[in-house]
This record gives sequence, C-alpha cells and structure tokens, in this order.
Amino acid sequence: EGRYVINEVEARAVRLIFEMYSQGHSYGEIIDYLNSRGYRTKSGRPFGKNSLYEILRNKKYTGTYIFNRSAAKRDGRRNNHLSKSRDEIIEIPGAIPAIINYRP
Repeated sequence: EGRYVINEVEARAVRLIFEMYSQGHSYGEIIDYLNSRGYRTKSGRPFGKNSLYEILRNKKYTGTYIFNRSAAKRDGRRNNHLSKSRDEIIEIPGAIPAIINYRP
C-alpha cells in the first residue's frame, strides 16, 4: 500500500543494536551477542561489522525518510554506495514510523 510498516522481529534486533552501542559495547561484542542468539541480517547472514555500521548510520530507524540520496551509475542503474551532494538530498523527519528515538 506504499506505507512503511515496522517488522517487529527485525525491530527487536535494531533496538538491541542501538541500545548496546549506546551502552559502550564494541562492534565485536554486539556481533557476538547477536550471532550467538540466532539473529540474522535481512539477507539471512550472520551479522558483521559492515551490517552493524549500516544499521547504526541509517536514519530511517529514527523515522527520517531520505529521498534522492543515491547517485546513478553511467549505465543508469542506482548505486547505493555513491551519494549525491548534501544540498540534493531530501530528509523528512517523522515521515515514517520510528523504531528508535535516538542516534548514536
């Protein structure tokens, strides 16, 4: 229906990651904790440093919708690793349901 809906199973892992990080736990400690308890990434893989980094920097978990961030490759496909300049990116706080209410 074109709306964001919180997946509570995934949201538990996200909240746990932010909580542990805010308490000063290292990436390694968080990764070990999640993987030892059977948590997996969206793709079904064990957590690693890159997946934690991406979750902790993702503003959508605070309810901020980001539009027009990804720059296009030469062949026209989207490239999520290449971003446009800050003045081209549109951020709308409160536009989607928030999972957490703080940022690290």
